[in-house]
Amino acid sequence: MVITMDNKRKTGDENRIENNAVSREGGTRRVNIGAERRRSADSSYKNPYEFDPKRRLEQARKRERLRRMRLRALFTVAGAAVIMVILIFMTPLFNVREIRVEGNCIVSMDAIREKVGDLVGVNIFAVRSSRAERKVMEISQIEEAEITKHWLPPYITVTLKETNPAAYLVSGSNIIVINSDTKIIDDSGIYKTDLLPNISGISVSSYEVNEYVKSNSAEKDEILRELMALLEKLGMLDKVTYINLEDLTNIKFSYDNRLDVLCGSRLEMERKLRMFAEAINSDNMDARSIGTMDLSVPGQAVYTP
Repeated sequence: MVITMDNKRKTGDENRIENNAVSREGGTRRVNIGAERRRSADSSYKNPYEFDPKRRLEQARKRERLRRMRLRALFTVAGAAVIMVILIFMTPLFNVREIRVEGNCIVSMDAIREKVGDLVGVNIFAVRSSRAERKVMEISQIEEAEITKHWLPPYITVTLKETNPAAYLVSGSNIIVINSDTKIIDDSGIYKTDLLPNISGISVSSYEVNEYVKSNSAEKDEILRELMALLEKLGMLDKVTYINLEDLTNIKFSYDNRLDVLCGSRLEMERKLRMFAEAINSDNMDARSIGTMDLSVPGQAVYTP
């Protein structure tokens, strides 16, 4: 009897498990049936993970259109660049038409044309300004030169700063004009020497224009450069009428055609010239003072009327 009852209990338990399983299965079936009904009710529903050939084709066509547009833009830019290069370098549109010169008083247009006249007709983009400036600077009367390129219309401006003549000396039958650096800037007579100081006591047997003075005495050349530079620095060079280097222990120059200045040797030359500048600007002297100023002893400036 007991065994029979246990079997019945077991059978009942099994039945309950089976019923629960059936209930769950039935619920699952009911959920699946509901989803199928919703899908059938909404015919526009599409699974995003489902393969769509039309969509794939449309995306491929879109990518191809973008690729073609990029290629078309690239070819357009490249074509425009080629056309620009042709217009700039292979047509006379940008060829230099003329050369204009500014700041010249002594230097002639012919001298400028001789140096850079061949740039007329050259493509302005091919003109090297630095090279043209160096060629212009070969003219001895020019201290500075600047080349400016203009595009429309294409032409070149040469702006000059001419060298100021500072003194002159005689070599044979030639009058050599130099600047304050003792560089020879002319021997053709284009400068008037009436107001320039004459340098004597120095012998120049050979020379080249646009080069520095080289006499038969390197010491005199050095003293001349030092003296000219100091007089220029102190603002007195334009009033000097002559410089005498005959005796290097008694260097002389004339100031304003009224004062003979005795410098002695080159020792402490800058100090001597500064004392001279102070003396002529003092209350003890004026523009009517005529005589001799002895600077031969450093630290002293002795005026003798």
